[in-house]
Amino acid sequence: MNRYLKLVNLEVSRVAKVLFGGLAALFIIQMIGVWITSNQYMSRANEAIMNGESVQSIVDNYSYMSMLSFSDKIYFIGPIALCVGAVFFYIFLIWYRDWSGKNTFIYRLLMLPTARLSVYFAKATAIMIIIFTMVAAQMVFILIESSFMELLTPAEYLKEATISQMASYNIYLYYIIPGTFTEFILYYGGGFIVLTVLFAAILMERSFRWKGLFLGLIYIVFAVFLTLSPIGVLIMLDKADYFYPSEVVYMTIASSMVTGALSVWISHYLLNKKVTV
Repeated sequence: MNRYLKLVNLEVSRVAKVLFGGLAALFIIQMIGVWITSNQYMSRANEAIMNGESVQSIVDNYSYMSMLSFSDKIYFIGPIALCVGAVFFYIFLIWYRDWSGKNTFIYRLLMLPTARLSVYFAKATAIMIIIFTMVAAQMVFILIESSFMELLTPAEYLKEATISQMASYNIYLYYIIPGTFTEFILYYGGGFIVLTVLFAAILMERSFRWKGLFLGLIYIVFAVFLTLSPIGVLIMLDKADYFYPSEVVYMTIASSMVTGALSVWISHYLLNKKVTV
């Protein structure tokens, strides 16, 4: 366990500067977005006031200024989408960078006096820590941005919105900040299973090179079919309405867990028997 924690710390420390730099960029862009959005709204409001409209008329015509409306703006969604893309890219980079250079780092990792699966889980844990750090930071950023919006917008034009209201309003944000603990487990548990599938595909490529690349792509497709197999079987047997929707969800969760377990086993086998440095 001690060596596993040291490996996790190593993986996180290798990306910490980039992570915090990305979070700083996300925060700055969103704060600038709040400033631009609030100023645009107030410019329209002030112009309407000069034309003799009342505050209530302006609110009726333009709605209230709030974090709900801001959550649809590219200033808010764009940086989040870039962070999601960066995490997806890092899933591959966390393995491939260890093979780069003359003195490949993967050689030292795999020669450590610990189970090679510890290296695997340390990398997976590092990815999840990065994701949760981003989510937690975004929640804090929303609170700061909401306070900043209150400073820029007069109270009569402003409508407060909580993080849960924003998540319910914006479907993309909802998947990042689920409304219930059950949904949190489902979404992030599913994300971890996707991570294990991608890790297995990467290790296939590292083990067999070009053949492994095609093998990895085939495995990804197989993993999707295996995960969705309960739904597919029910449709083929014309029994789609035979089970309650909750029962179909439970069957899909079970098949997803099988997919994750299979992916971890394949990765364990490849690390111990096939991966070369």
